[in-house]
Amino acid sequence: MMDKDSKCNNIITIILVVISVFVVIFGYSIFNGIPFGKYIAKAKIENYVKQVYNITDVSIPKYNIENSDYYAIIQKNSNFEITYNLRNNTIDDERVQNAYSKQLVNEYDKLKKSYNVKIRLPFTVEIYTTIIAKGNYSRNFLKIPCYQKIDFMELANYQKISSANSIKMPAVITKDVLNKLSNVFNITSTRVRYTDLNGVYEINVIGKDKLTVDEMQKHTTKMARTSESERDRKLIHELNK
Repeated sequence: MMDKDSKCNNIITIILVVISVFVVIFGYSIFNGIPFGKYIAKAKIENYVKQVYNITDVSIPKYNIENSDYYAIIQKNSNFEITYNLRNNTIDDERVQNAYSKQLVNEYDKLKKSYNVKIRLPFTVEIYTTIIAKGNYSRNFLKIPCYQKIDFMELANYQKISSANSIKMPAVITKDVLNKLSNVFNITSTRVRYTDLNGVYEINVIGKDKLTVDEMQKHTTKMARTSESERDRKLIHELNK
């Protein structure tokens, strides 16, 4: 029959083994991603490129320790990279990103020319596209399901407005602009910087559902005067004349 000291030693040994295994797995995960992660990534990337590019040969993806993505170099005419994020179950494809960026430039330039003259829209806007890795894709880049983030910086309102309405306007204007874009876009996140005679306001929303006015207004904050740049102060002064 096992004595108390032997039982205690066995328990300690088991605990040390468990801790050692945990340390090994943790260390491996830091530099290589979770065990079997690269095989999940390979299956996701393989399914994507087969549907979109008619490519069936995908090498085992490598792990990027800096952003926790898995990436594979796809060979077709010229090589290009596809990345997969296991945590968010999303894919990044620069070709899709470029297609949406080009579409946005075309639509936004036309929209800007016909917009309310009292509202100064940003000279340019940036869009960031992340593909939803749920298995159904299209060879038409603009029909691939995705989450998108759009940045509206240097937005300005030259109308006379109360401070109570100022906090609402960044979301109202942003949503109005988004509504005027075509339905190929699925804008779920945004960063907005808006100025009127009452100060500078910011919106920062990250999500997976289409943006609404209510959601953006919940995330609208007024910048402290001490955080305003000299350019901000000059514009506010001009708007108050």
